Amino acid sequence: MSAFQEKINQIMSIKKNRIIVGIIIFFIIVIVPIVFSIIGMNALSEKKIVIDNFLDFFSDFPDGKREEIESELYKKVFNSGEFGVNDIPSSGALVQPDSLYSFTLEPSFVYGDFVVEVLPINRSYIISYTYGNARGGMVMEYSATNTIFDVDDYRFKRYDPIDFLVPVEFEDLYCTLISTTSSETKSRRALVAVLDPPDSVYLADGIGELQGKVMEKIKSYLDSFGLSIENYKVNFRFRIAE
Repeated sequence: MSAFQEKINQIMSIKKNRIIVGIIIFFIIVIVPIVFSIIGMNALSEKKIVIDNFLDFFSDFPDGKREEIESELYKKVFNSGEFGVNDIPSSGALVQPDSLYSFTLEPSFVYGDFVVEVLPINRSYIISYTYGNARGGMVMEYSATNTIFDVDDYRFKRYDPIDFLVPVEFEDLYCTLISTTSSETKSRRALVAVLDPPDSVYLADGIGELQGKVMEKIKSYLDSFGLSIENYKVNFRFRIAE
């Protein structure tokens, strides 16, 4: 073998070694942490804080829903960084009876929230949940979800049934129904009927008649979900052509 060929082989050998070393470094830096993260998440998902009186208030939850909430409650406490693994209890959480809020929309959509107090660590959390299916409006299907908030978390929002039913269009009446907040109603919600009728309605002086038909349509729509129009202030707004 010539000296030149031997030099080439040495260079190639060095390059191969560098590639191998690079792969090993990549594996250590990227792959290993991912593997440990997955292992850690699996271990974490198996832990839960049992809500001792859960079944006293929720006897008809879907299978596995309680365990799912209790597992997420553990993660919430763990991820707060306030408590070590040995400090997080496996039970001792209680639903606060006066915090219960829920509603059911046909055919089977359920929304609710409640406060749970984890007594051993003196912490309280708001658990917001949904499951089932809803018809009407923009919401056609909702899979089960849970969200856990600290009791003073500004991101927490308590929903009203109307939030899941609008916006909805009544095409035969040139109307789109949306919701907004209101200080004038017990539900703290209001409805806005946005009308966009053709010129012929204006020319025939038919706006008053159209508004009356829209009100009847809204009442019928809410009645079909067991809701009362009296809980929502209805405002009319006309779409202005640009």
